[in-house]
Amino acid sequence: MKKKVVLRVQMCCDRCRTKSLETVASIYGVLSVALEGAERNLVVVVGEDIDPVTITEKLRKKAGQTELVKVEGIVSVGEETDDDGDDQHQWPAVRNGYPNYIAPVQICEGDHPTTGCSIM
Repeated sequence: MKKKVVLRVQMCCDRCRTKSLETVASIYGVLSVALEGAERNLVVVVGEDIDPVTITEKLRKKAGQTELVKVEGIVSVGEETDDDGDDQHQWPAVRNGYPNYIAPVQICEGDHPTTGCSIM
């Protein structure tokens, strides 16, 4: 489902605005980015299955003070809404465009007098 996210970012110059737009545009799933507001300090992001928290974190690292103002879902004319809440697809957790990877861990049981534990 498409989402529209509005963020207030502290931007003092055109260079800061450009850096903010490039940062948001590089995030997986973002379809469009725009500046709004009288001071051009509102970043409006529209995307498919985007995470507002990830966008806020990245903007805080690159541009500075960022505040999440509004998140809303957008339903296109051709799309149907599921009111029953049953998801037919179970998508894997994705953050920053990459699926979460859990490395296999070797668990040591008992005492190993000759060799140390591989975790330690």
